[in-house]
Amino acid sequence: MGASNTLICGYYGHYNWGDEAMLTGLLRLLRPYCPHVTVYSAAPDNTQARHGVKTLSTVPPRRRLQAWRQQWQHTRAMLTHRCFVLGGGDLLRDSPTHEVAGVWLAPLQQAVQLGHTTLVLGISVGDIWKAESRQQIPRVLNRVSLIAVRDQISRHRLIDLGVRRPIQVMPDLALQALPPTAIQQRSQSRESPQVGLSLRSVMGRGAIAQDACQADRALTLDAHLQQVMATIADTLIERHGATIHLVPFQAYPAEYHKRHRPSVDDHAFGLVSQQLSRYPEQWICHPYIASLDQLLTILQSLDLMIGTRLHSLILAAGSGVPAIAIEYDPKVSGFMAAIDQTTYVHPLENLNTTAITTQAEAILTRWPQAHSAILTGLAQYNRGWQSPVSSLEDLLR
Repeated sequence: MGASNTLICGYYGHYNWGDEAMLTGLLRLLRPYCPHVTVYSAAPDNTQARHGVKTLSTVPPRRRLQAWRQQWQHTRAMLTHRCFVLGGGDLLRDSPTHEVAGVWLAPLQQAVQLGHTTLVLGISVGDIWKAESRQQIPRVLNRVSLIAVRDQISRHRLIDLGVRRPIQVMPDLALQALPPTAIQQRSQSRESPQVGLSLRSVMGRGAIAQDACQADRALTLDAHLQQVMATIADTLIERHGATIHLVPFQAYPAEYHKRHRPSVDDHAFGLVSQQLSRYPEQWICHPYIASLDQLLTILQSLDLMIGTRLHSLILAAGSGVPAIAIEYDPKVSGFMAAIDQTTYVHPLENLNTTAITTQAEAILTRWPQAHSAILTGLAQYNRGWQSPVSSLEDLLR
């Protein structure tokens, strides 16, 4: 089985560094057993260049002949690859505006029907309220070879949905992307702290996604988040001389932005907080991060990360950087609980500027203790690799 071709299906090629880090980690896990890998991607050339894999485009062609050709390429790949991987990320969830869970389950179901080895790795399960999703999830997942989700919340949700296959819990795949030298090695606070902000719009995400009529509410939450972050940044600048780093986890090169006009852009969203700040000159804004190495270099320079993006918290923690989480989705609190940092979780719908600022100042003034707590929680979390890796070896060697 080790030499078989492997298909990987996930949210890749969308210039999201959380997903790209997960793909890097997934490839490191699989390559000892599956050296021939093909990845579905919305930007196949970019994915091929970054990860050294074959790719299949997931962008629907405009012309009928091109659509037929793409369909044939996908069918041929499914027939000639003997192992299929769905993961990682929050792929099983419902949205009021478009299909999500069904899109990811369709190729997995096809692989199951063909008798392939099927792996569901490093996913999380969001809010599922559509009847077809609630029926399709157990129907497909009860026939796969291995299920390993990335948090206990997702495991319990799958059980509640009727999945009877064993469900393991594994650490987030992105941590496999970190080099051994990722963790900061210093024992005291800096005089001028470096604070990272990773902000995203919550339009169509989290609990508010269940109601398509709540766009105004999402806009209000977005505006409140931007104002709160500006206020916190100003306090840290005034009292501690902090430098604020705006770290976008989904942003785009200029030529892509001009051609596609993407609706999700962390850089543009975060710039509003800088504009609301009284000290915009104390902000360093990274408009587009070109590589995972560049991202990790930025994260390793920080004393604190305040993030809404899940992988800003995961990769910061993996680098030994204390983090404060703004929870817009249960996957955020799920990770923070797994590393014993629940105290530092603040629900988006009930943000308390004073509470977050107080925690941030405590971390900056007692950085060695906060750093040590992150490392302790991360070490406990990483013990979760043993069981899923052993299961992978049994299936693929």
